Amino acid sequence: MDQPAVWIAVGVGLVAVFGVAIYLLRHHARVRGGVKGPFGFAAEVEADNPNPGGSINMKGVTTRRGSVVAATEPGGTIGMENIDASLDVKARTDGGAAKK
Repeated sequence: MDQPAVWIAVGVGLVAVFGVAIYLLRHHARVRGGVKGPFGFAAEVEADNPNPGGSINMKGVTTRRGSVVAATEPGGTIGMENIDASLDVKARTDGGAAKK
């Protein structure tokens, strides 16, 4: 194999390693791995996702005759501030997918 083909193979390998790391980070909290190649080439990846689950942050939410209900699922995040409601306030994450 000539030299440009080797560098192309190395580049494709690096893209593959980082692609797998990104995929695993979306589904797992911590990823660690590496690859060793020809000519002393080596690449290591270590990353973590501190909050893989969903989160709901509320400040100043008041309701006059209802209740405040919150439910989370992995992958979604909601932030609410200064809400004044006459009935129920419901906040729910569905893994990043908006549903009505």
